Parts: sequence; structure tokens; C-alpha cells
Amino acid sequence: MKYIIAVLLLASFQVHSETQFTANKFILKTSTNNGLKKIEIDLNQDNKTDRIETYRGEELVSLVRDSKFSGKFDEWTAYFPFVSEIRPTEILEMDTNGDGKIDRIETFYKNIPHNLLIVNTKVDSLFTGKFDKEFTVHSKLSSKKDEVNCIATENIADFKILKLTKDIGEVNMLLEDGLYRTDWGYKIHQSCLEKWGANTFLSILKSTMSKGFQCLGNLAKNNINNNSSPNGALNNLKGLEYLTSTNNISIVCNQKNYSWDGIDGHASVSPGEMIKESGVKHPFISINETNPKDIAKPTEDEKNELSDTLFHEQLHNLEIRHGENIEFPYACSTCCISEAKGAQKENACKICSGVYTGISDKNYLNDLIKWGRTSYKEEESARAINKYQKEFPHDRWALFAYVDSSSGIFSPVGIQMAKILKEKYKKITKDEEDHLKIIEKYESIKSLTNPETAKMSKLVAEANIALYFERDSKKVLINLEKNKVAIKELFNNKTTNETEKYIGEDIKKKITDLLDDIWLDHFPSNNSSESSHALHFLREIGVEK
Repeated sequence: MKYIIAVLLLASFQVHSETQFTANKFILKTSTNNGLKKIEIDLNQDNKTDRIETYRGEELVSLVRDSKFSGKFDEWTAYFPFVSEIRPTEILEMDTNGDGKIDRIETFYKNIPHNLLIVNTKVDSLFTGKFDKEFTVHSKLSSKKDEVNCIATENIADFKILKLTKDIGEVNMLLEDGLYRTDWGYKIHQSCLEKWGANTFLSILKSTMSKGFQCLGNLAKNNINNNSSPNGALNNLKGLEYLTSTNNISIVCNQKNYSWDGIDGHASVSPGEMIKESGVKHPFISINETNPKDIAKPTEDEKNELSDTLFHEQLHNLEIRHGENIEFPYACSTCCISEAKGAQKENACKICSGVYTGISDKNYLNDLIKWGRTSYKEEESARAINKYQKEFPHDRWALFAYVDSSSGIFSPVGIQMAKILKEKYKKITKDEEDHLKIIEKYESIKSLTNPETAKMSKLVAEANIALYFERDSKKVLINLEKNKVAIKELFNNKTTNETEKYIGEDIKKKITDLLDDIWLDHFPSNNSSESSHALHFLREIGVEK
């Protein structure tokens, strides 16, 4: 019966498609040896292998990439099944300078109870053969690595994925797991068609992807015309064409065993991820199963949010996580899909174009600060600055950039940080002064500068300098202990005043991040007294760990 109903619902969308994606376009060679299947892939279509995937059964066990399309492999990733919080699920080795030697190793761990992805990084910063830096960062599991590529001879018009504007194509078969396969790169679960209405969901999906892909194509073409390299927009366009041509991206709307509070959707990021209750595997997008409120009668706001969510989430399928690499998901959905205008759209499109060498590129961090302010996501840029500081401690620039990223209508820490830096450094460069100018907008706002808020903001600012610039976690913990009573009061404050609430949440989030970074430092060998102290402190102030 479901099959008959679905066919009737989809009938109006079954038109001829000129966009027949084929995996053969990308796959150069497939071989099997000792139970392992190796697939050699030409992602940029120059008849040279730039990606090698190795499988044991259906499980991806390793991935080798020529991320710069230079003719040399420079990234080697090994994948492992999840066993425990202290056993890695992924190890990425990189040759960043092309000398044939590994100079960067990122080891990934999943902490399921706390929904954390923990990444321990070792770096041979001087390329001497000795790893001289080690640091740990963490982000949410539900939300990896930037690629740099050559762009000189690219022809954007050759991308078949851009021809989605021609027609929608057919939903031409019903799979056993309840997924309808389109001939333009997606598999749609019947729950999405039932909840949103078949015509509505397919129209939104098609218009979203057509609009989004054209946007990425235009950004990529502009980069080429301006001789800009790297070209993140082009790289993401290639990646999405590869995914839709080979694997197909599954979209489901029936995942009940998930905490959907305040979340419109989530997506798989790496091979091996799946939704256990339905068996849907990477790459997939899972839409909040409680949306829309009225079955098959979504409001215009719900339709717009679905469109934004679909484009945002599929970028995660390209192994992109929030905080772990360039912020393409948020920026590209704002640039290409939403109705954003002015500075918000301009800043988003600049990041989406992706003319950065990576997340440590200061041009990127400066642009991220501007984007964060216009998109009300200052916390994203503040955390990115902190991550930069872990790899490049004692860089004075980052202190002033943090002022810029931690100043806003509900973000008071930057004001106190600026006061400390002005006292600490009598001579300030033009660039540093530019970062301090933002304070002029906020230092006269009483809610940001009242005595109690100023005291707690100064405490966070001092802790930030001690931990990320001076690398003195003991000093941070001593100062926090001295103010434990006030910190507990802050975390227990149930104010109904909206302004006070948002300001308090900003300070609490920054304190929690500081303590998390001390707790997880050098994970999984985080058995120092400072690590234990930080974990105990988190629990004392009511943060569940």
C-alpha cells in the first residue's frame, strides 16, 4: 500500500532528466587483494588518481588523498571501529610541506557520553623529523579537514551537478529500506515525503540544491578569475558532485532516538557513521523528525528553514565539522540559501569562497570574526582563536583578535580583556589597535559593565591569557578556586531577565570551555593533577561530566 501511495504522490515529478550521474566518471580502477577492496578515484578529472579508498566488506578502513592535486599523496587516514572513549576511531597523517615526510598527526577520539569529538594533534613545526608541538581540541560529535587545490585549468561549466537547474529528474525506484532514489544524487526516505508532502519536499530539495550548487559554482569561478588559490568553493563543489554521483546522499525524517531539542538537523561526517535504528549509512542527512508541526502543511518559515538545513548539513558529509575546519556549513548556507543581505551575506560569501590555507590562516580568522558578529555567532570565532593559540602560543596577535571576537551585545569579556592588554602593552600596533576599536561600541552599555559582570568577565579574560598565551593551567585553576563561590552563584542563577540571562550564558560557556581544555589536555594521557582538578571543578559547579 505504501508503495502505491508513494508512486501517486511522486507522479508529478517523474520527468526525463538530462543529469545522469555515473560513478565511472570518477573511478579509474578497482582491485581486490587479501579481502580488501581498493578503489582509485580521480576527483578533479585529470586522469590521475588523487583519492584511494580501501574497504573491508562495506567498511572503509583507509583513505589516501592528494589534497592539493599536485601529483603527490599527502594525507593518509586510517579508520577504526569505536571501542571505547580512549581508543582512536581515526588517525590522520599529513605531509603539509610536500617533502615526503609526515609532519602532522591528528588522532580522533569519540566521547559518546558527553557528545565530544576529541582531537589530539602532534606537529613537527620545524620539519626536522621531530614532533615539537602537541595539543588537544574538542568539538561536538554531531557537527574535519580542509583541502587545498589547484584551479588554473578548471572549467566550471563541466560540472554536471550544475545542470540540476534543467529539471528535477525521476524518483525511479523504491529501495527495501524505504528510500526512494532520485537520478540526481539523493535517496529520500518516505517519512520526509509523508511529513512535508511529496511535492513540497521534492520542490524544496531541488530548488535548494540548484540554487546552492550554482552559488558555489559562481564563487569558484570568481576565485579562478581572480587567480585566488586555494579555492574552497571549487573543492566543495567537486566533493558534492563526487558524493551525489557515487554514494548518493540519504535524507531521513524519522530518527526518534536523538536529542532534537533546538536542532533542525544533523549529518554524518565520516565513513562508518550510521543511524542504528534505521541502518542508514554515511553520507546521510537527518531532519528533525518533529518537523513540521502540521503534517504535510509546513509554514513558509518551516520551508525556508528546511532549505537552509538541507544545504548546511550536506556540507558536513564532506568530512567538515564545526570548529575543526573552515566554517563552510553555516557560511555557505547563509551565502547561498538564506535571505541574508548586506554585511552578513558579504561576510558569509567571503568565507564560503574559501580562499584560505586553513583554519590557522589569519585572514580566515579575521574574516571569521566579522562573520561571527554579523551572524550572531561570536562564540564560533572566539573558539577558533583559542584553537589557533593552542598551536601558536605566545602569539600576541591572537590576544587582540580574541578581544574582537569576544565583544558583543551579550559578550562582555572582550571589554575587560582590552583593559588588561592596554595596561600590559604600552606600545600597540595598528593591527592590534584595529581589533580594540570594537570596544567603543559596547563599553558604555551598563549591562556589560556593571560590577558583578565586570568582575566575572575580568576573571575569564585573565584565565584566557594565562591558559592560551602563558600556557599556565595551574594559574588558571588557582584563580578560579579563589572565586569558586561567585562562579557557583553564576551557574546557579535562574534570572528571568533576558539580557542578564544571555550575558551569564556567555560567561558560563567561556568558563566551561577553559576547564574542558585543561581537563582534556593531551588526551587520552590527561592524567595530570591539573586535568583531575579541572574535571572536579566542573562537577562542583554543576557541569555534568
